[in-house]
This record gives sequence, structure tokens and C-alpha cells, in this order.
Amino acid sequence: MSAVSDLQATLDPSRKSWVESANQPANDFSIQNLPFGIFSDSTNAARRAGVAIGEEIVDLAALQAAGLLTVPSNAEVFARDTLNDFIALGRAHGAACASS
Repeated sequence: MSAVSDLQATLDPSRKSWVESANQPANDFSIQNLPFGIFSDSTNAARRAGVAIGEEIVDLAALQAAGLLTVPSNAEVFARDTLNDFIALGRAHGAACASS
């Protein structure tokens, strides 16, 4: 399956997430709506990129550091306090990161 097909499959309203709160009808961040954003937490004050899912945030910088996201030239685009460098990679790289 291609990266585009994988991404389109997430739009299927019958798909469920492993994050229980994302499966609640009133939750804005279901598997069909995963917004990128910048966050920090109490264990690491550094601002970095994440994706909201249910009532949780997936730390994209941690996934990249663990080798679970592939980014061209291994640029640490998710460890920054803006999404500018990630967005500058273009749509094709965003889809490739999502399917890693």
C-alpha cells in the first residue's frame, strides 16, 4: 500500500485508535483529525512538535530520535519550536514521515 493510500485509509470513520479518548464521539482529535502543533511538558520544557490524538500528544521529536520517523538528511525538524522547517520539506516528505 502506498503512503497516500495509507493516509486516505485513516479517513474511514469506522477506524478506531489505540488511544481510547480518540474514539469518543465528542473528541475533536480522532484518528481522522490529527493536528500538528507545538507543545512542551513538565518533564521537558523544550518546545517541540507533536500531534494531538484524543487527550494525548504524540511527541514527534521523541519518535524521530528513536528512529521511528524518517526525515531527509536526518534534520531534527520536530525538535524545533515551530513547524516551519517540517512544512518546508513539502507534502511528499510529510506523507513519508506519516507512513514510517
